[in-house]
Amino acid sequence: MNDCLYHAGKTDIIMETKQVGRCYGSRWALKDCSLRLKQGSFTVIVGPSGSGKTTLLHLLAGLTSCSEGEIWMRGKRVDTLPAKQRNVAVVFQEPALFPYMNVEENIAFGSSDKDRIHLSKRARETAQLLELDGLLKQRADRLSGGEKQRTAIGRALMKNADIILMDEPFSALDAPLKQSLGERLRRLQQKLHLTILYVTHDQQEAMRLADHLVVMNEGKLIQQGTVRSVYEHPSHVFCAKFIGNPPMNLIPAVMDDHYLCIGSSVIPLPACLKKCGERRRLLIGVRAHQLHYGEGWGNAKTVETQFDGDRTKVLIEWEQQKLYVLMKGDSMIPSHGGIYFDLDESIYFDAETGCPLVLRDRQGS
Repeated sequence: MNDCLYHAGKTDIIMETKQVGRCYGSRWALKDCSLRLKQGSFTVIVGPSGSGKTTLLHLLAGLTSCSEGEIWMRGKRVDTLPAKQRNVAVVFQEPALFPYMNVEENIAFGSSDKDRIHLSKRARETAQLLELDGLLKQRADRLSGGEKQRTAIGRALMKNADIILMDEPFSALDAPLKQSLGERLRRLQQKLHLTILYVTHDQQEAMRLADHLVVMNEGKLIQQGTVRSVYEHPSHVFCAKFIGNPPMNLIPAVMDDHYLCIGSSVIPLPACLKKCGERRRLLIGVRAHQLHYGEGWGNAKTVETQFDGDRTKVLIEWEQQKLYVLMKGDSMIPSHGGIYFDLDESIYFDAETGCPLVLRDRQGS
């Protein structure tokens, strides 16, 4: 047996990429990407435009060839195989339906089932799962955007693929519909134990859907793990800024053997930093709900407030830095005041490398 992790009955790894890359001329769109997908998982790849998300999805689907690395599925190397020989289904941003076919015909199209009666039954059952059973005879060109995308998902389900690859399928829809369809897709994935790899640039959508989150930037895989672990323990300042709404505050500081200088405040060096020793510039990572505003270090002023039901998001300016604070919705918001945060609960990043110096162990991560 090869050295890929898949062994029937011994593991649930269904796909693995090994140092995969894609080069266009002298530019690497994707470099050194190693990823494992578990059977029945909902994996979401998130990152800004141009980060390599769609390139990776196209490599997995066989729509683009690898410049380096290997792709394995169920113990078989597949990166040298054409798309039609990989048991994957793809749902794109644009549904790409046949406009003059009805919903049932579009869902059934592409299925390998040759029994027309059985095929029609399966298509109707799939439509029912997606709450399209009342639209079976409706032509595709008369469907709404959400109905079209559900029809495209139904076609993917009909393939009985090992993996469903989804490239920003809801990005063209309005926010309420996008959230509704995302929740419906998540329930369907759990009910049918589907393996889904979902690409998006929307970090809030990623955090809602994923049980395994992959963060990409500039063609590289930056961090992967559970949503909670990526949120609480970012492995780079990019992840700290990109994951979470509002983003993590990154407060400049300087440390030496005995003291930590935060703006104009000089305080004793926290115990968690004493082993780091040497003088260096830091960025202190503090989530908005961990930052207290009113009393503490320095003098901050309120710049903007945004009421959101049970909480208020407050943008403040402190030591020429813009910081976010989350306060209870009924809290009195000061016009100015100091700030305070627990130094032992913060994450310390090296300002030069962007990597954390100290990552504290936390319950539930």
